[in-house]
Formats: sequence, structure tokens, C-alpha cells
Amino acid sequence: DITKWSIDALSSTLLTCSYGIPGTDQTVKVVKANKMAVHDGGHASVAAVRGKKRYIYEFGYELVWELSSAGGDADVEMRGKLILPDIDGTVAAGEWHDVSDFSVDGGIPNAKRSHLTKHVRDGGLREVIEDKIDGWVTLLKATY
Repeated sequence: DITKWSIDALSSTLLTCSYGIPGTDQTVKVVKANKMAVHDGGHASVAAVRGKKRYIYEFGYELVWELSSAGGDADVEMRGKLILPDIDGTVAAGEWHDVSDFSVDGGIPNAKRSHLTKHVRDGGLREVIEDKIDGWVTLLKATY
């Protein structure tokens, strides 16, 4: 059972996700990584089957993100959530995990809808998150 190590490592990895939006002074980053209660709180283990290691893990995370200007944290323009309910071994490296919810505190302003969709939900920060999850899986396999 490597659940505790996996939660600690994945949570800290997700908190390093940040993306500078090209052509702007804006940065969007994950500021909280809340493990969800789905899958009985999540689990991770390593099993040996016919001499080959199998990595079994299943977690759900609610990621809180903030979009800020060059001034940093004091200049947070928007805040929201991105929910990844199924971070598990069925998703191959390079593939993306399902997003069950994407929200912006106070709603998504129409003028910013395409900007947020492009740079937070469907690319930009989301791409960084997926790359970091792939990196965590690599670390998991190298560690155990």
C-alpha cells in the first residue's frame, strides 16, 4: 500500500502547475489541490503479477486555480475550480483525464469565456496539469 506517499507526491506535484499566457502579463496557477472523497478517498498499490509489476491507483482532485497579472497574488483577476474525478491507471501517458467540472467564481464573464476556455480548461494550464500527472506516474514507477 503506497497510498500516503502517492497522495503526498501527487498533491505537491499538482501545486507546481503554472502557465504564463502568451502575449499577456497573466499567469494562471493551481493554488490548492484538494483530494476528493471519491473512490473511498483514493488508493495506490503495487502488485506483482507473473513477475511483472502492476501499478494500481485511483484518485480524484479538485484543483483551485487563480489567474493573476504581473503584480502577482495581490492582482488576482479570477479564481475557479477544475475537477479531475478519475486520475487512475486506465489513462495512458500523453492522454488527458476527464474533467467533470470547470467553474469560475462569480461565473464566466462573456468577454473572457474563450480566453479561459483556451488557457485554463482546454489548454495552457490543463496541458501543464496533464504533463505533471504523467511525471508523477513516472516518479511512482521509478520509486516503487
